[in-house]
Amino acid sequence: MDQRNTPVVRATSYLLIYLTAVYPLHPAIAAGITPDNSQTQVQNQGNVPVVNIATPNDAGISHNTYQEFNVAAQGAVLNNATQAAQSQLAGQLNANPNLKGKAAELIINEVTGNGRSELQGQLEIVGNKANVMIANPNGITCDGCGFINTAGATLTTGKPQFDKQGALEALEVKQGQITIGGKGLDGKATDYVDIISRATELNGKIQANTLSLTQGANRISLKDGTINALAGEGAKPQLAIDTKALGGMYANKIRLVATEDGVGVNLKELTSDQRDITLNANGKIELGNTKAKTDLNIIGKETYIAPNITVQAGQDITLANTALENKGSVTAGRDMRVFGDTVRNTGDKALLQANDNLWIQKDAQGNKGQLVENRSATIKTVKGDLVIRTHKLNNVRDVFTTQWHEKKPDSQAFTANVLGNSWKDDPNLLIIIKPYLNNPPAGKWFGHVNIKDNPQVNDSQKTLTVTGSSPEAQILAGNHLYLNGDQIVNAQSKIAANKNLIITGNRYLNSSVSLGNESIKICGALELVSGKMSNSTGLWPMNTYTLKWLL
Repeated sequence: MDQRNTPVVRATSYLLIYLTAVYPLHPAIAAGITPDNSQTQVQNQGNVPVVNIATPNDAGISHNTYQEFNVAAQGAVLNNATQAAQSQLAGQLNANPNLKGKAAELIINEVTGNGRSELQGQLEIVGNKANVMIANPNGITCDGCGFINTAGATLTTGKPQFDKQGALEALEVKQGQITIGGKGLDGKATDYVDIISRATELNGKIQANTLSLTQGANRISLKDGTINALAGEGAKPQLAIDTKALGGMYANKIRLVATEDGVGVNLKELTSDQRDITLNANGKIELGNTKAKTDLNIIGKETYIAPNITVQAGQDITLANTALENKGSVTAGRDMRVFGDTVRNTGDKALLQANDNLWIQKDAQGNKGQLVENRSATIKTVKGDLVIRTHKLNNVRDVFTTQWHEKKPDSQAFTANVLGNSWKDDPNLLIIIKPYLNNPPAGKWFGHVNIKDNPQVNDSQKTLTVTGSSPEAQILAGNHLYLNGDQIVNAQSKIAANKNLIITGNRYLNSSVSLGNESIKICGALELVSGKMSNSTGLWPMNTYTLKWLL
């Protein structure tokens, strides 16, 4: 009888097939820490791995290489003790004989194998405090990781580069993603946390004192901080930093750099409790809720702020982009600078506001951008000056639709306008036509007449009804307001300054509002359509419509 086909064997096979179907196989997490040479040794103290790190070189660096480097939930210990010491995770430990009386200042843990590093617990340095680096080009997942007795922590997918004296000179990143799991990264016990990789995904929170992310295929100098692009391995990531729904960054100071051309960042939550936030990306920036204690500086090709997002800084904000599209609320406790070719501020909740001064222009030199569009939104200073320099400014309602209803020319409701021939001889004549109503109804009325062709005609009378409207757009200055544009359109909206309003440009069109100021200075040709200008404090809707033509 074939023993391989007995009922027991068949039953066992069927059971294995069933269990595999019901409980599919998952990739196994690497067992732990496996050095790839004898310079580094690992022993267990209870269930906690203790690593006797390699002898430091003259630069104070202990360079350890591993086939695999993983930290389980119970944690792991790097022994940097020159004498017996007490570990929080592993208890009493002997001195590390590899140190020969000299503790390391930087402990590098470099993975030379093919697997990712899984960090699910605390990594403790026992003995002298030191900086620690985990370098794995295959990628690193931190899901509940943290650091004890660590000066600073670096997670990188780069390969360490050393100078002739053995000092760490640079990191070369060509591939690899660092993933922050739902349990997050706790770096509050360290001075800094650096994440240096080609891309980073955040499914949980990073908490740190000083947090720095440098993303892209680069050579990063660790001596002077310069970043030089390298040819990456494999396809570009879709995003250099991708923050999922529960991800976020919380630190006293945050610095984010994404260098790869066209690769953007998606940020959900950024909070700096004590200092500033700096973000520089070579692609599109999708900015979520952001709060900086001091300054906020954002440099990118394109920045998008979605509706209901709040971006605020206790001091200054600088947004330097080729294009900015804001549908949220952006407020600066002091000054705000918005530099870019195209600035769109859209929606009744959209706000660009500085407590002091606000500049919107192409660059720091004061050149004009191409377009500033404020659609049912607000651009405002509370007590400072507001300066806008652009080729075209649209201050309009996002939605404004109307419908005309025409009255017959022979209607008895109107009196005909009759003009003598002498009226049409002056080429510079400005004629304002207001129909006289025999029995004026409620609402606004105005008409149209072709004066040159026929100076004796009845007006064509129409009524105008607003069928759809969103809130008016507002440009408001707490002090002086300076508008410099080739074309400035203010339609069914407000422009106001508490003090002087200075408009410089080639064409100004103002529709259905009044401008209230202490003084108004306008340079260049001015055309007012259905509007009036008043020298008063405040901004009020018109009570009448006037239509005019330049003949």
